[in-house]
Amino acid sequence: MDPVYGTLPNVFWECVMTSIKSYPSAMIRKRILGRYQRYKEKIAHHQKIAVVKRHTSLLHKGFTGGHQELPVVLCLVKNGMEHLPSFMNHYRELGFEDFVFMDNGSSDGTLDFLVKSNCTVYQCSLGYEEYIYAMKQFLVHLCGQGCWTLYVDVDELWLYPGCNTVDLSRFVNYLDRAGYNACQAHMLDMFPKNFQFSDGAKDSNSGVLGEDYPFFTLQGLKKSPFDRYFIQDDGKRFQYHGGVNQHLFGLKDIYLSKIPLIKLDKAMLAHVTSHISKYVVLADLSCALLHYKFTNAFFVKAKQIVEEKRDRWAVDYYGKILKKMEGGAIVMAEQDTFQFNDIQQLVQLGFVDASDAYYASNNTNQKPCP
Repeated sequence: MDPVYGTLPNVFWECVMTSIKSYPSAMIRKRILGRYQRYKEKIAHHQKIAVVKRHTSLLHKGFTGGHQELPVVLCLVKNGMEHLPSFMNHYRELGFEDFVFMDNGSSDGTLDFLVKSNCTVYQCSLGYEEYIYAMKQFLVHLCGQGCWTLYVDVDELWLYPGCNTVDLSRFVNYLDRAGYNACQAHMLDMFPKNFQFSDGAKDSNSGVLGEDYPFFTLQGLKKSPFDRYFIQDDGKRFQYHGGVNQHLFGLKDIYLSKIPLIKLDKAMLAHVTSHISKYVVLADLSCALLHYKFTNAFFVKAKQIVEEKRDRWAVDYYGKILKKMEGGAIVMAEQDTFQFNDIQQLVQLGFVDASDAYYASNNTNQKPCP
């Protein structure tokens, strides 16, 4: 067995692929080809992680809570000071203790803030576009051997069904007892009342994202089945795309569903893209990611991203939005919005879901959406 990749050496697969044409069963040939494809994926996956490892250094070793049953929060960040105070407060209030960040060239005080917050901080200067997923995967493989990790972007605040009555340890204990190793979450873009996307928008005042941006919309949200790359799921998983991106800017193919919470095992390929982890056992519930991208500083940040040309996809995405905004401010109609109350509101609206088994196991009187 290969000690690095946990599978048979390449010479074995070369022999198999040479002789596969002689196999009489098409089903067997298809199964072998599938295994070979997964082997090649895994090799490429680990090779990029190895490159990141060689170019990564530890800046600060932070506090370790010692509660191994709790997930570790992981985050790749660059210049995150607009979001970090709310980010840290939110996850600590949920019960998270351990935070591991990968910094990719911050210059706005992010590093000082993270060190003072007693987080573990790594630094990597590799190009963001080419190594974004490998940097995330490095963090998961570093911290997620045999335990849960929650990978979130700095502008995302994660919530799970029943989090106001079910503590974090009970939540992950349910996932463990049910045999799941991954849990889905859907992004919900947040914004302030009477918000206008414009060049002249002012920065927020309170510094608390939930207070400054308490509104959301379900306009433009498209729902479709989500049934790829799973070992097993309940047959009810779904994904979202569109949302604000489609409603305001006409961008139809922006996916809003992710798999941020995983418990790594040898079969899994974690965070292959921002929205996909492969060969997972997906839980019978979904969570929310309150997404604070469309802040009052959005216009300035969008122009900066386009000018920096750090990521071709981001340049194209933000470029289209900026072009749409050339005609003036884009206003969110008040009748299309909701004010966020709690996660149960999102369950009742059908935005996230949870099974009867989940609610029954936690003895909560909250019920899933019919």
